[in-house]
Amino acid sequence: MKINLSSVITAALLESVPNIIKVLAPLFFIFLLIFIFRLYKLFKLKKAGMFEIDKMTGTEFEKRLAILFSNLGYKVTETGKPAGDYGVDLVIEKDGKKTAVQAKCYKRQLVGEDAIREVYTGKNYYKCDGAMVITNSNYSKMAWKLAKSNNVKLWSRNYLVKVLLTEKTVS
Repeated sequence: MKINLSSVITAALLESVPNIIKVLAPLFFIFLLIFIFRLYKLFKLKKAGMFEIDKMTGTEFEKRLAILFSNLGYKVTETGKPAGDYGVDLVIEKDGKKTAVQAKCYKRQLVGEDAIREVYTGKNYYKCDGAMVITNSNYSKMAWKLAKSNNVKLWSRNYLVKVLLTEKTVS
């Protein structure tokens, strides 16, 4: 009896195809979900204007935040003194509460504790009720800890995107 080797290999491969599909289908589905999630995230960043913000200088970022808060119904005062602003770029006011805001437009860098110290000091100088630091980036662990212990609000990149998307529907 003569066995045809190519027929045996073909039959073995055909038998294993359903098993291969059973293994690869869930993996393909997972990769598809990841791709869709990343595409959606890029869409949100674009819609919020983050790609333009990432190219801004610090002063341009401050002005963009002034527009944002104005569109959200705040009275906005720019401190206008880059060398002697006491760590506060904007003072925003709404419902009788004043908040000192420091803007940090960084390129691939974490905001550290110095920003929290500066805005906290500036809050007192400008007689504000609260303080916050806003960045297009994120914060170091120490910055998060210091902000929490001093009641300084932090807006990271993700939260800024959420607020910017809200602005688009509000204004």
